[in-house]
Amino acid sequence: MVSRISPGMTFVQLTRYSILATAVVLGTVCVVLPAALAWNWAWQRAEAQQRAGLSRLVELAAERGHTIVEQVRATLDGLEAPAGPRCSAADVARMRAGTIDVRFIEEIGFQRDDQLLCNSWGEVNQAMRLSPTHTVVGPGVQLRAAGFSLASPGTRLVSVAGSGYYAYVAPGRFVDIAVPDQVGLAVATAAGEAIAHRQQAGDDGERLRVTHADGIFSIVATLPMQQVAHAATRQRWAMLPLAALCSLAGLGGLAGWLRRRLSLAGELRVALARRQLQVVYQPLIDLASGRCIGAEALARWQHPSGRWITADVFIAEAERHGLVGRITVQVIQAVIQDMGPLLRHHPWLHISINLSAQDIDDDSARRELACLMALHGLAANQIWLEMTERGFMNAELARAAIGGLRANGHRILIDDFGTGYSSLSYLQTLPVDGLKIDKSFVDMIASDTSASGVIDHIIDMAKSLGLMIVAEGVETVQQAHYLRQRGVQFGQGWLFSKALPADHFLTFCQADRIVSTMGDPGQDQGNRR
Repeated sequence: MVSRISPGMTFVQLTRYSILATAVVLGTVCVVLPAALAWNWAWQRAEAQQRAGLSRLVELAAERGHTIVEQVRATLDGLEAPAGPRCSAADVARMRAGTIDVRFIEEIGFQRDDQLLCNSWGEVNQAMRLSPTHTVVGPGVQLRAAGFSLASPGTRLVSVAGSGYYAYVAPGRFVDIAVPDQVGLAVATAAGEAIAHRQQAGDDGERLRVTHADGIFSIVATLPMQQVAHAATRQRWAMLPLAALCSLAGLGGLAGWLRRRLSLAGELRVALARRQLQVVYQPLIDLASGRCIGAEALARWQHPSGRWITADVFIAEAERHGLVGRITVQVIQAVIQDMGPLLRHHPWLHISINLSAQDIDDDSARRELACLMALHGLAANQIWLEMTERGFMNAELARAAIGGLRANGHRILIDDFGTGYSSLSYLQTLPVDGLKIDKSFVDMIASDTSASGVIDHIIDMAKSLGLMIVAEGVETVQQAHYLRQRGVQFGQGWLFSKALPADHFLTFCQADRIVSTMGDPGQDQGNRR
C-alpha cells in the first residue's frame, strides 16, 4: 500500500542537507582512509622487513656458533686417542697442530680435576680459571662463556671441553659476521652466560628485538625504532601515489553517487523504495445527473524539502529512468487497498488508473492488477484504464495488450486526447472504449479564438465511433452546461471537486451527493483550491 502522510508533515529523513552531510563524511573517509591505511601499511611493512633482516642475522649468528662448536668438537675428538701418554711431547705437538689448523681455536689444553696439566705451549700444572656455569653441547662436551689463558690471563675466552681436553675460542669469533649499522647483536649460552656482542643489543623499549634460542645459544638482535620509522617513511612516500589514486577513485564514485542521489530520479527511487508516493482521487461526475460515478487515481509526491512535485515532472522523469512501472504498481496497490470495500458495496462505481507506454511493454502492472482484483473480489469493469496516445505508438503490441484487458472486462480510455497525433482513421483502429478531452480544449469553450472549435470536432469524432467522452478540467458551470448540451457524458474538474485523499473521497461518495451543474451557465461555481 502506498504510505499516507498528512498534508502538514514533511519528509525529514532524506533531506538534501542530510545527504550532503553524509557526502561530507564519506568524502572525508575517502581522503583519510587510504592515507591512514597507507600510513599503517607502510609501518607494518617496514617493521616486517626490518624484523626479517634481524631474523636472518640471528640465524647467521646461530649458524656460525654451531659451526665453531662442531669444528672444535671434531678437533677435540681427534685428541682422545693419543699415540702416547697425556701431555707427552707428542700430545702437546698434536694440540699445537690443532690450534694452528682450526682458525677459531686460540689454545688447546688438557686438564684433570680443574687442574691444567698442559696446553699447546707445553706442560703447565696450574689450577684452571673457568666459570662454574656451563651448557652441555653434546655427550661429555661442555660450553663455558668464561675461561682464561695463561698466556693472556686478563682476556676472557670461551671454553669448549670434553674428555679432559679443552679448547679456547675468542668470543669475537661468535659475532664475526656482517652486521649493519645501528643493529645490535648479542650471543650468549643457553645457560645465560654472555659470550659476545656487537654494538648495543640491549632492549631499552625503543628497539625492535628478535631473539633465537636453540638449547646451546641464546641470540638477540635489535634495531632502534627510529630506523624502523625512517624505513616506514620511505614506504609511505612510495605508497603516496597509490593512496592518492584510491582517494580520487573514492571521491569520483562519491561524486557519481551524490549526483545520482540528488537528482530527481535518485530521490524518486528513494521515495518508491520507502513507499512515500500518495494517491488522491479526482471525482468523475455524470454530467446528466450530477452524480459521482467514480474517480481517477492520481499519484502525488511530496519532495523531502516539503514542496510538491507535479505529476508531469516526476512521471516524465520516471519514464526516462524506467521507474514508471513501479509507480503504477504502487498506485494499483493503493487503489485496491483504499477503494476495495467501496467498490464491492457499490458495483456501479469505478476507479480509473493511468497506464504508461512502459506498462504496455512490461506486464508487471497488469499482472499485479489481475492478482489483487481476484484476491479482493472486484469486477474488472470497476477498474478503468487510461493511456495517453504515446501508449499506442507500438500499435501491434498495444492492441494485443489492450485487447486482453478489454476481454477481461476493463474499459480503456485515451487520456489527454487531442494533444498527440490521433486522427479519425487512426482512432478507428484502436480497441478503446472512450477518450478524455484534455483540459486545454475545455478551457477554449466560449472563447473567441479560432481554436475554440477543436473541441466540437473531437466530440463529433468520438460520437461517430460510439466512444464515451470524459472532459477534463471542468471549472465553470458554463463549461459543464456546454459539454452536457454537446452530449459529453462525464466530466471532472474543480467545479465538482478537487482531487481528494482516500478518506475524503469515501465521504464524498457516501454522501451520495448530486453536484449541481444545472444553474445559470453564466454563473461560475468553480470549486478552486
